[in-house]
Amino acid sequence: MVLPLYEKEVLFKDLNKDESFSSKKVLNNIKNPDAKIERPSSFSEKHFKSNSNGIQFATQNNEISNSYKFFDQTKLPNPTEAVTNDNTQNNGNSEISDSFESPSYNVAINECKALPSLPEYLVPKNKNIEVSERKTTNNDNHENPPRKDKIKEIKALFVAINLGTQKQAAEALEILTAYTVEDKNDVIEAKAVPYFVRHLDITKINLCKFSVHALANLSCGTNEQKQAIFDAEGMNPLMECLKSTDLHIQATAAFTLSNIITDNKFPYNFDIKFINDLCKFLELINAEEHEFVTEGNIEFFKQRLNVLNTVLPIFVKLLGCNYITICTFSAKTLLNFVNYKSGNESHNYEQRKALIRFNTLPIFVQFLHSTDQKLCKLGAEAITFIAAGLIQQKQFVINANAIPALVKLLLTSNMETCLEAIKTLSKIVAGTNDQKQVVIDAGGCPLFVELLSFSDSEISTEALKALASISAGNLKHQKALYESESIPALIKFLNDSDLQKCNFALVILFNIINKAPERNQDLIKYGGIPSLTKLLINEDQKISFIALRILENISYGSTKDKQAIVQAFAIPTLIKLLDISKGNTYKIIMNILINIGMGTSEQRSAIIEAGGISYFCKILQSSDTDLVKDVIKLFSIISNSPQKKILTKGNILNSITSLLKSSNNFIVENSLEILQNITAENISDEILSTFGFIPMTVYLMYSENPLIVEKAVSINANISKGTNAQKQLLIDAGIIPITIKLLNSTDLNVSKNAIKILDEILKGTNDQIETIINEGAIPALQSLLKSSDTFISKIVGNILYKIINVSK
Repeated sequence: MVLPLYEKEVLFKDLNKDESFSSKKVLNNIKNPDAKIERPSSFSEKHFKSNSNGIQFATQNNEISNSYKFFDQTKLPNPTEAVTNDNTQNNGNSEISDSFESPSYNVAINECKALPSLPEYLVPKNKNIEVSERKTTNNDNHENPPRKDKIKEIKALFVAINLGTQKQAAEALEILTAYTVEDKNDVIEAKAVPYFVRHLDITKINLCKFSVHALANLSCGTNEQKQAIFDAEGMNPLMECLKSTDLHIQATAAFTLSNIITDNKFPYNFDIKFINDLCKFLELINAEEHEFVTEGNIEFFKQRLNVLNTVLPIFVKLLGCNYITICTFSAKTLLNFVNYKSGNESHNYEQRKALIRFNTLPIFVQFLHSTDQKLCKLGAEAITFIAAGLIQQKQFVINANAIPALVKLLLTSNMETCLEAIKTLSKIVAGTNDQKQVVIDAGGCPLFVELLSFSDSEISTEALKALASISAGNLKHQKALYESESIPALIKFLNDSDLQKCNFALVILFNIINKAPERNQDLIKYGGIPSLTKLLINEDQKISFIALRILENISYGSTKDKQAIVQAFAIPTLIKLLDISKGNTYKIIMNILINIGMGTSEQRSAIIEAGGISYFCKILQSSDTDLVKDVIKLFSIISNSPQKKILTKGNILNSITSLLKSSNNFIVENSLEILQNITAENISDEILSTFGFIPMTVYLMYSENPLIVEKAVSINANISKGTNAQKQLLIDAGIIPITIKLLNSTDLNVSKNAIKILDEILKGTNDQIETIINEGAIPALQSLLKSSDTFISKIVGNILYKIINVSK
């Protein structure tokens, strides 16, 4: 595995070609070999300063070598990048792997075994830390010194480390670290490893960096070279490095530990003491250094993400071991780390991506099958975090076959585990319709409905969320909810003091019955209408609006559905709401009232008694053509019932008459039908004196629309039965000429009503009869004597007889 730690321009020089890096020069620089190296036990605030990234770095002059420039502080080592580096120089005994291989996990599910059997790590082993190209000199052909000389030179550096100043010790460690790139065995034989371990002091940042890098190089070597770190008791100090305030020391230590525990030999060294120490170490990577995120420290989370990528291999090892306590602790630690609030969803996306890339999902899915409730719950929590991501990340959860296990956990008696399972499934069903279907096919819907009755408020809320997401899907999903007998369970939440739950229940009910009126009766059967009526006046406008929409859907149903609304005394409430409603809400209320008005006479009476007619009249002046059409249609129904007299009061007739001028044929036709029904029994002067009534009906007899002509002629035929004064109103409006013209209409009803008009007027005064004669009615009437319709020929004969007698 390659860990790109150093910048290209700052590298270890070739020890054989550059005399400036010889151990002798270091020794010569020791002014006082007996001087003690100052090693403060801890740092105070003066040892640190903040950079632009919000990270603390040591600034003490005797701690940092100005001649040595470390790797970029914003770019931590990325194992994924390391794997793809094909140019890395490898140790002779290394094994090279060019691709990831999924480990064969042996997760601790139900029992704790004697020794952990850890899976193979995901990255190529035994690759050295990457260094840049060596600087060439004129001594290109200079031979490397013999091995004994190297060991001697390495040992010579110990003097500077033991007796020199901190700067000189750092220079010596720097040279020693360079040897660990290719001369690992020489470093080990010279017994230099304990010196690196000794300087893994996180309070001495510069010395610690050199030492941890040297050990990282060794950890890329053979098992024997890794064993040297164990033999030097380097494991605990490496874990202490994980506590460093320097993210790069943390990352390099994590890299080293990951390499060491990768090999099959080392699980046997992975004893309880090591585990306990590692657990303590891992706890500290979760330390929340910032309570909230600002624009200034967003870079911190980028670095934190790089740390996650680096320590994930360790977590994969720990999660996959056979110790349940280790698995549990590691899962908890990892969750604490990834749940750190960054305030940036893109950061969470990258964390989820990292978890998926390092193949943690199969382990978490295995946890779901554990009889250990803590481990099972943590597995569900981890999957919840991933499932909360984008559609693709939800799909990874589905592909890992987590859904059946999660659905099964809904039946567990452990409420915490059940809650985490329902949370995860709630995230999944918030995805695509196909993802919803996977949960439905796994049997999720009936269990969600069952969870609604749980006393645990969080569980019932999450169940409502899941059902709401499913209900927002397609008709197939809504049918699945209906068949799960969800309606009675949801109705209970309509009276819940928790408005969030009430809102979810309303949304689900609306989606279930929308476009499926046959389901209305279930809502009625289980007492949903009275509860919906109460919610119409809820202070939360969203809740009252959804309740209104549900009642609207019901009002489009059968007369039984309409009657349920009437019996719940919803009509008076709806009428009152018209005074304070606007826009879409006003229109929905009108739709409900209109739909009910089109039901039985009793249902119309409920609207009339509640004072709904006056509101309907206001609508007739509206610019909303669709709403006007509905009101006119309702009035047309009322006009054909015993309640028609209500339409002759107030300004109702004026409003209807004004609609005769509309350019919309539907409105005109239905307005004429209303007037036709009214005048069939009532031709009082009050009606006929309505402004524009008779002139408009006479005018419409000239229409090119046959239906309008037919209704206009029928209205005037009704009026012509009235008094002579009423007949005269028709004559004054110019009805005779158009009536004579319509005698020969191809529409038999029009022709008959035209004849009736003339017949009735002939019953009037002589002047009115003379008007008919003078307008040329006789020739037109004579042509109808030969009509095949006996009614027409008979009545025409009577009319001509009257005219002849009047003429005499």
